[in-house]
Amino acid sequence: MNDRLSRDPAYRRVATGRRTPSQHLSCWLAKDHLLVVEGVGYAERYSRFDLGDIQAVLLQPSKARRVVGLVSGLALIPLLAGLGLLLAQWISTNEGDFLVGGVLVGGLAVIPAVLLAWSAWCGPLCSIRISTAVQVARLPALHHRRRAREFALFLQGAAVAATPPPAASLAAKSTPEAPADAAGATPA
Repeated sequence: MNDRLSRDPAYRRVATGRRTPSQHLSCWLAKDHLLVVEGVGYAERYSRFDLGDIQAVLLQPSKARRVVGLVSGLALIPLLAGLGLLLAQWISTNEGDFLVGGVLVGGLAVIPAVLLAWSAWCGPLCSIRISTAVQVARLPALHHRRRAREFALFLQGAAVAATPPPAASLAAKSTPEAPADAAGATPA
């Protein structure tokens, strides 16, 4: 379906999310609505939100990245301490056993170090929700806080542009004036 939407000039892709062999997520903006496509395997689920019905765009910080950073940092501390002790023993005794142990511990320390660097590089996570009068729906396509904030501002601007003017102003504009007669007086 994403191929069909990308060829349709009425839709513009505004966000994409996790893409794995079995899962894809994307958000598409039309003139008057937002279409969220969630695909798992061969099945797709669609959610349509009229821009005029969106009451709020909610961002909630997530602690997932902080937990990954904390766990990998705590795993890295004893590995680096053990690596330092093994290398100090190798330098003082010049025996090959300590060097092999240092290489093994250093190799194990790479895993939490990479996780810690990835956690710091990607930045904070969040969840984004769209609130309408009848539902609050999560948008799983966005989870990085910076991208979600940009999308929320963009979506709020699109919703304001798509919102029709209030009914009172429409009624005032559509009420015709009473025509004046030839003498310039209005009929009673």
